[in-house]
Amino acid sequence: MQAFNQGPIYKSIIRPWANDTLRLIVRDTINKAREGTVGPRSGWLTEKAFVTALTQTLRAGSEVKVVFAEIRNATSVSSLLDSVQWQQLAEKIADRTSAIAGELAVPLASLERGLFAFALHREFADQNLDSLLDRLRAPFTLKQKAVTLQLDFGIAESRSDDPDGPTVLRRAMQALTTLP
Repeated sequence: MQAFNQGPIYKSIIRPWANDTLRLIVRDTINKAREGTVGPRSGWLTEKAFVTALTQTLRAGSEVKVVFAEIRNATSVSSLLDSVQWQQLAEKIADRTSAIAGELAVPLASLERGLFAFALHREFADQNLDSLLDRLRAPFTLKQKAVTLQLDFGIAESRSDDPDGPTVLRRAMQALTTLP
């Protein structure tokens, strides 16, 4: 029994905190959550971190399209999912977005439950935005349940006179609220 208590299987199964890699991942996630750069559950950027990254991207001269999304049926979806499943849904949204978009200009950000945003390089967005949005509207499967999100999108392009990230994000939010 003593050999089992000291081996790598014991460390990774019984005492997962003894696994150095896992410990580093957990520590990094906790530190980012404390810094306020990522949400503790989703791993997505916080609004503050998103705006900072967007501002840096704009100042570097990149042209982007910011997509602001609202899950209209967030309340009914929340009632169907527990917090673990909601987190899995967030991961599936991120996976689907990055599978299509590859490297995002600015990664996904969770603004509040039911609201999220991301930024795409303008050239990529001009060619692929419609297919990306269609894929995000397609049903997600969670524990053998099909979950369809009713999504509305507000999209804003960066302009040469945009001073910062908050301005572009605000225009994307306004585009969403002025949908017909």
